[in-house]
Amino acid sequence: MKLIPGDILLIHTFEGILPKTVQKFQMKADAEAGYYNHSARYFGKVDGVDIIFGAEEKDWDDNKGKLKNASACFNPLEIYLNASKYKILVLRSKTSYNEARIQMLMMKWSGAPYDFKNLLGDQLMQYWTGWWWGRKKKNAAKLMLCHELTMKTDNEYSGRFPDWNRGRVADEYRDPSFDHYNLYVHPSGDWWVEKQTIKK
Repeated sequence: MKLIPGDILLIHTFEGILPKTVQKFQMKADAEAGYYNHSARYFGKVDGVDIIFGAEEKDWDDNKGKLKNASACFNPLEIYLNASKYKILVLRSKTSYNEARIQMLMMKWSGAPYDFKNLLGDQLMQYWTGWWWGRKKKNAAKLMLCHELTMKTDNEYSGRFPDWNRGRVADEYRDPSFDHYNLYVHPSGDWWVEKQTIKK
């Protein structure tokens, strides 16, 4: 089974100071959901290449061979298909998305700047105090983190995730309107998804 446009990918990164810090604070609130430090959304195939959409704290510029400004951007799924570096959980809506509409919402938010203040300040304060000190609603969309971005597109599509601006991975992970699928990567590079048999 393969991915469907609109699927949310929750990604655990095995290495790196920043991913481990994010995991540590998220797991204080929810040990299972907090395991996933990053999220993205599957856009679909473009010229035969599987493409994902997400807010990246660093974005690779292939033309110049260096990092460019972080933002909401499109990347090949392949960058995360390394089982020694990443583990991916797929959240699939029990109600199917209209492919064209969910893709249009992803394109709408492409280029939104990455919210470093949220990542390094507001999120930590939220997990320490339980209060949300960050941007609210319209102002929140000016800058977004990965979890905010995946939830924002869903909120505009269906009204799901009314508190999308708080960027809590547990809101995605625990939402009962999603089924959970594991994404497996074979050493050959082949990959597939399978529905979890044990409900979280």
